Amino acid sequence: MTDLDSLLSTLYQGAESRGLPVVDAAFLQEPTFALHVDTTSPDEALDLAQRMLSPFVSITVDLFNAEEFLDEFDGEVTPEIARLARERNDQPQGVALRWFGLGATGLYLADAEWAQDLATFKESWAEGQQSAWAEERDARAVRIASLADRIELDPRYRAAGQNQRTVIGRIVMDELRHADDDATTVKWALERASKSVRENAATAYLSVSESVEVVTNELRDTDDWRKSRTAKEREATARAFLLERTGYAPTAALVEIVARQAHTWR
Repeated sequence: MTDLDSLLSTLYQGAESRGLPVVDAAFLQEPTFALHVDTTSPDEALDLAQRMLSPFVSITVDLFNAEEFLDEFDGEVTPEIARLARERNDQPQGVALRWFGLGATGLYLADAEWAQDLATFKESWAEGQQSAWAEERDARAVRIASLADRIELDPRYRAAGQNQRTVIGRIVMDELRHADDDATTVKWALERASKSVRENAATAYLSVSESVEVVTNELRDTDDWRKSRTAKEREATARAFLLERTGYAPTAALVEIVARQAHTWR
């Protein structure tokens, strides 16, 4: 519908001729049914309201606000669309006729073709934004996974104890980071690497914990262990042995157990 001014005139005159007062009313319930100008004429809608014994009808006009429309695009709008929007500012973009009768609420709608064109452009733009966001999200996820894997694979990171891991992780990250890796990407990559190294270390040391005696005997057969004299030296040797065996820094508790048992069984 292009001429909403003509439609409004038809609705007001039609309501008056049928004895239907036009009231500025707020309807608290959703419409029971809706009709559209493309399939129902104004006279047909008013005749229906009359047959439903409606005591009044309400006519509302939706005026187009160009600035509100353009603000939603964050400046990403073509000059042609911007010009069209500003030309239509404060013009009727939609008309709604409402009435209540026989326990039902009717709604009759009409909109301008230019408003439909702008709405179609907005939907297309929104779909494009959604697609671009999805691509950015997927690309970020791939980058985060790649960074996290490379950090976790770094021997320095695996060898670091829990208290040192944060510092070492940032050092490794600085070596891998690109200029376009933002703070969120860095944060999530470090968090993912931290989780991975904990899980992988736990898996690696599960077999060690289940065969401490075998591991201890292997440790005792090394030249480094034979050269260890003090408790501090024995713990350092046990830690280095476990790190070389698994690739991951052992816990202080496990180091103490292995060093003590290897010394006891000497």
